[in-house]
Amino acid sequence: MQEQSWDRPIGPSAGASGAGNAAGRSSHPAGSTASGSRGRIGSVPQADQAAPQSLPASQSIGQATPAGAQGVRESGDAFSQQSAAAPISVSPVRPVPRPAVEVSSDDAWLRDVVDSASDDAEERLTGLEVEPAPRKKRRRSNERQETEAASGGRGLRIAWLAMMTVLLLALLRLNIGAIVEEICYGLERGKQRAQLEHARVQLAQLENTSSAFRLIAKSIVPCVVHIDTLRVDQTAGREGDNGWSRRLEASGQGSGLIVDDQGYILTNHHVIKDASEIIVRLSDGRTVRGADVIGIDPQTDLAVIKINASGLQAAPWGDSESVEVGDWVVAVGNPFGLDRSVTAGIVSAKGRRNVVHNMPYQNFLQTDAAVNPGNSGGPLINLQGEVVGINTAIVGASFQGVSFAIPSEIAREVYTRLRREGHFVRGWLGVALEEITLQRATELGVPRQGVLVTDVVGEPARKAGITAGDVVLTWNGQAVSTPAELSWKVAATETGKSVPVTIWRDGRELELTVQVGERRL
Repeated sequence: MQEQSWDRPIGPSAGASGAGNAAGRSSHPAGSTASGSRGRIGSVPQADQAAPQSLPASQSIGQATPAGAQGVRESGDAFSQQSAAAPISVSPVRPVPRPAVEVSSDDAWLRDVVDSASDDAEERLTGLEVEPAPRKKRRRSNERQETEAASGGRGLRIAWLAMMTVLLLALLRLNIGAIVEEICYGLERGKQRAQLEHARVQLAQLENTSSAFRLIAKSIVPCVVHIDTLRVDQTAGREGDNGWSRRLEASGQGSGLIVDDQGYILTNHHVIKDASEIIVRLSDGRTVRGADVIGIDPQTDLAVIKINASGLQAAPWGDSESVEVGDWVVAVGNPFGLDRSVTAGIVSAKGRRNVVHNMPYQNFLQTDAAVNPGNSGGPLINLQGEVVGINTAIVGASFQGVSFAIPSEIAREVYTRLRREGHFVRGWLGVALEEITLQRATELGVPRQGVLVTDVVGEPARKAGITAGDVVLTWNGQAVSTPAELSWKVAATETGKSVPVTIWRDGRELELTVQVGERRL
């Protein structure tokens, strides 16, 4: 059998003698490899591209079946049995299906060669001017597009970084302090706006308070007492008057609050000051003379007395720290001798200081509830019927819309100390303090919380390591926000006790320990 050659194209030959060879060559489709060897695939020489001639009958190269090479081989066998004398016309040749060629990634160059040769052979078989698909060119085009897209993304990032750098440089040229201040103001405005919106919602749900006032009066009036005082002055006679003396009597009045059903009553120190006799009148009409003074504390203007009586009603304590500006309050007392008068108002302010002379510890609640001479020592009540303050002072000789009450937080602590010890020994830190406002915090670069130490004047603070410029954030684990609050917490601490203190210094928090000293007057 004659060996097949793969150097010529599959198609009609120049003469009849070449037809058999052409048929034999058609037994393998273009682009495939012979069994046992690798076919040589390439371009067709120009000399072999003869014009189409008549072929013997039964030539059916253009009728290759999807079965591939076997279908073409059968057509070749049919041709070998026909006479070579009868010529026929040739129909256009349909393209031969392209078999799949599996090439590993390591032989990518071979895949390109196979694709190019297959496209060339397909064009020649069909006789059409078909442009082979530029696969490699498409891959390179896709890679180029991906590269350009990546370059464009990097360009955008570079532009964004450049813009941010310019913006940062512009900010550095501005006043950083002004920016921080504006941020602080913005936070404060946001807080106030939130409180305003919440308040408006609650106002819409507010019910009639008349019934609450009636209930308060009924619950607290039995706990309020009327206090009368007598003071006797002895004066010596002049020389030549035989040494006679004159006895002068003075009287005063005020209010008091029963805080224990055992007869303990809390009132103001100035109500019973220098009294020779204290007379207590109860709400049920009883009068008790000769009340005993248990203890006094002139620095907070509070005093505790005790009477011997039974069937007393004690008032409940409330939390003055939870009281807020705008809260309803009720004042009960004996103004101008009018027993157990009830007036109402709101809390106008908190933390009022330096409103009364010669009182070192002042942290008053300010109200517009009517308070007059005779109300001193009476209670200030919230809408739950609890004591949140002790009415102490007013502006002017009589009520002008401004009155002050000692917060229950202070009054209750003083009462406890006076009842137990008879006097109040105060703790001492030894520092000068200043409140931190928003402007002050911006100037110093400190947080707007705590209390600023402006000077160190005592050994307890000096030994603990506290210096001027420090900000005291907490005392004994409790946050502080005003000088009055810190001063009172220090004063209420037992002398000699070691207390943890948190301060702010150089942009960070520090924990110190203070051994509390005793304040000497």
